[in-house]
Amino acid sequence: AWGKGFASEAVGAMHDWLDEHRPGQSVCIIDPGNAGSQRVAEKCGYEFWETSAYRDATVNVYRRSAGS
Repeated sequence: AWGKGFASEAVGAMHDWLDEHRPGQSVCIIDPGNAGSQRVAEKCGYEFWETSAYRDATVNVYRRSAGS
């Protein structure tokens, strides 16, 4: 299913629901080596925010404003 747009479509549907029912900022954390997930996040309106630690691993944190 890689490269067929299913992840972007799923995230878009999630955002439609979030923007209507729980508007505001949303964030996601992505492994720095996961270029595919980074592309999906950016395609869906997320911007890199910061690097952080999660369960003893380094992660990239992305954020998105409602309606982005």
